[in-house]
Amino acid sequence: MFNIISDFKKSNILVIGDIILDQYWHITDKKNFFEKSAPIVNVKNVENRAGGAANVAKNISKIGGNAHLIGVIGNDTEGKIIKNLLKETNLKHNLIINYNSKTIKKIRIISKKNQLLRLDLEKKYFIEKKEEMLELISRIIKNYNVVIISDYNKGTLVSTESIIKIAKKLSIPVIIDPKKENISKYFGATLLTPNFEEFQSMVGRCENKIEIIKKGKLLISKLKLSALLITQSEFGMTLIENNKNSIHFQSLSKNANDPTGAGDTVISLISLMLSLGKTFEIACWYANIAAGIVVEKIGTSTVSIEEMLKKIKFFQDCKITTTIK
Repeated sequence: MFNIISDFKKSNILVIGDIILDQYWHITDKKNFFEKSAPIVNVKNVENRAGGAANVAKNISKIGGNAHLIGVIGNDTEGKIIKNLLKETNLKHNLIINYNSKTIKKIRIISKKNQLLRLDLEKKYFIEKKEEMLELISRIIKNYNVVIISDYNKGTLVSTESIIKIAKKLSIPVIIDPKKENISKYFGATLLTPNFEEFQSMVGRCENKIEIIKKGKLLISKLKLSALLITQSEFGMTLIENNKNSIHFQSLSKNANDPTGAGDTVISLISLMLSLGKTFEIACWYANIAAGIVVEKIGTSTVSIEEMLKKIKFFQDCKITTTIK
């Protein structure tokens, strides 16, 4: 098990997608003072984290892999914060500055370990020079053995179809964390990892596991995918492949605090494993363990090698999967 994780240093993964600045405003829980009927609280500190596709890249880097991040930021204070945050990591990055857009920001109000409110300050990125990003990707993609497309539907990914075609010509797997809008743009991808709500928006309501598998295989056929992984929060996740029995991985977290960013961790671990030539089943087994770690943290977070090894040792002899025919 340790040998696999130590081999992550051999991986080279290209991460393309929407970059978001996640801010956490930690407040006091005292409510002794009021302005009219509204309680007054003090902001103890403001914490900045690089979210969206940047969090995917951070997850890869944190556990020993090599990631290269490509995305868009605005020419503003938030964009400068993102730049500074990425300087603190050891991952490569190309940030395309969009002078006509503001960096997308999400503010979470936190009291102790509880999120009270989220404020979204966002307007989709308007990409004027669409060719610039595609030219960059075309030039460097051959140096990577897996491509991740992290789609938060914020306007960065204007050439998803072209990226998939370029990667397929070079036999490079493309792993996508999708959004429900215009799913035809994911045609030909290797693996999609929608959550259950996104999956149902793509295929219609599913009443039971049999319907999930049936509609999942139809989606695989429609989009010419190799596999589909449906994440279901506290209910685990389900791997579907054509001509194979589907596999359900039960959730491993007993104290889930926050699912924010768990999908980023899942797609990161899967890509690392696939970069080493592992199967979808093995990749998802590791990703499920990592997700169980990250949901016990607050906000967009990463997992460390030490955390993974500790959990792997605990779960390696446990039955955490179920075959669904």
